[in-house]
Amino acid sequence: MNCNYQKSCVEVYNNTPTTINPTVNGGVPAVFGNTATRTGCSMSVNTNGVTIEHGGLYEFNFDASYLNGATAGTLTAQLYKDGSPVGSALANDELTANGIGNMSFSTRLKVPTCCAVQPVFTVVFTGTLATAVTIQHVALGVTRLA
Repeated sequence: MNCNYQKSCVEVYNNTPTTINPTVNGGVPAVFGNTATRTGCSMSVNTNGVTIEHGGLYEFNFDASYLNGATAGTLTAQLYKDGSPVGSALANDELTANGIGNMSFSTRLKVPTCCAVQPVFTVVFTGTLATAVTIQHVALGVTRLA
């Protein structure tokens, strides 16, 4: 399919409540599962994130809302590139017991690619909470700027 005339943009989300324990195994990847928008040829979508197929300057926008369990603590969401954290894309929230919260981050990254290297971007939840958190909504938007 020839779609080079379209601006590459992807918006993935999940509005199904999902219970996670962010302290397990060094973090829990966000599960998106639904695609609201996919245009252009520079990206493809997978369950946990977005694969960049053509290099360039990209903007990443993330947001989430959640309900905390019975203990207070910190919840963190961070963008990862091929399993490594991206320092400029991080959000933290100090949650009270049985509290609700929202978080978001936005960043722009120059993403190089070649035929053998097509990086995968995911969002990972970590934290210090002793009880589970229920993610009510999670979304990631990625736009190729240049």
